[in-house]
Amino acid sequence: MSRTRLFCRLTALLLSIVFASTALAQVFPRGNGISLTGIRDFDVYVDVSQWTDMQGERTEFRINTQAVFEEALQEAGLRLRPAVREYLICKVQATRSGRDVAYVATLQFWEIDSIDLNRLLWERGNVAVVSQRDFSEERIAQECAGYFLEEWRLHNPT
Repeated sequence: MSRTRLFCRLTALLLSIVFASTALAQVFPRGNGISLTGIRDFDVYVDVSQWTDMQGERTEFRINTQAVFEEALQEAGLRLRPAVREYLICKVQATRSGRDVAYVATLQFWEIDSIDLNRLLWERGNVAVVSQRDFSEERIAQECAGYFLEEWRLHNPT
């Protein structure tokens, strides 16, 4: 397959991922990161919602990414506690084409309420194409942790 044809296929694939992932997404003003002020305890989850033509097993990738994501947050001084109302979700969608992977990684901050509606308060993400060898659990976990910590530190100076 020629590089031009591969580029066109990857571009089309990437655009379909972007449109699929943003069709229902909510957009918040940058200042909504203020909702992170004063919060140090979080429940966290990695969600791999799309895993098309990828090498490796989806569940194993999710579990390994979860472990690295949790470690990065704990190293920054955050406490991870199951069943708290403040919930971080690292959402991943990935599609392989040849030697490249097109992916979307989005970090979302939710306020979970067991008897009312759950509220998406803040999110930040990325769309990228990388070589298959550069796509890893560490890359995704560090991206999600980085998005969160950058915004969290703005509203929680030490």
